[in-house]
Parts: sequence; C-alpha cells; structure tokens
Amino acid sequence: MKKLLFFIFLFFFSINVNAKTITVKFKSCSDGDTAHFTYNTEDIKARFIGIDTPELKHDNQEYEYYANEAKDYTCNKLKEAKVIKLEYDDKAGEKDKYERHLVYVWIDNTLLNEDLIFNGYAEAKYIYDNYKYKDRIINKDKM
Repeated sequence: MKKLLFFIFLFFFSINVNAKTITVKFKSCSDGDTAHFTYNTEDIKARFIGIDTPELKHDNQEYEYYANEAKDYTCNKLKEAKVIKLEYDDKAGEKDKYERHLVYVWIDNTLLNEDLIFNGYAEAKYIYDNYKYKDRIINKDKM
C-alpha cells in the first residue's frame, strides 16, 4: 500500500512540475532570437532559449552579418504560423536580466529554436544547465 501511495504521489508531483506552455499571438520581431507576443492582454517580450542569432545594430552593439536575414526568417515563420506556443524551461528561469521571457517557441508543432540552427540563422549558445531541449539544440548545431 505504501508503494502504491508513493507512486501516486510521484505521478501527481511530476504533473505539477512540468514546464509551463502558453498559446500566444505574434506581435513583432526585435531580431532573430527575440520577439513580442500577446498572451490574453499581456505583452510578452521573449528571448529564445539556447540559441543566438546575429545582432542588429543597437546601443553599443555593432551590426553582425546576416542579422537582417535571421530577423526576416524568424518574422516570416511567426507571421505564417497557425499556432504559436511558448514553453518555459524550469532550469532556465522565467526571465533574463533584461526582463525578457526565456522560452522555446513552438510553431505548428515545430521547435523554432532548433529550426533556426538547422537553417543556419543561429548557433547553440547560452546553455547553462541541463535544459529540456539541450541535446536537440546542440545536435542541430553540429550538423
């Protein structure tokens, strides 16, 4: 009986610790790895976990080659999407130091973070822990 209760406890505990996923509407792109979404009435500025795309010129940051192409690719994918979901990773934290939500972006059941690497617009970067899709992202970067 104790074993049964233990397994029931584990089952419900594992359900409660799953990463939060929300369905959002696309609003705009900042660059290839940062975008704005609307969730209910909330504006969410999201930074894509585990990847880095070339930077557009801003503040003290110089323009990096292919920054516009990376931004255009991301924006087009998000504009064409039927369903966009943001998934949080418990190991990454909910926000970064700039108050951007740290997320995986799912477009019609495709992981955009991974897709950006596969198509040459991003590289695997800023993976500080055993993130949920760490292996998928790192393996795409090696292709």
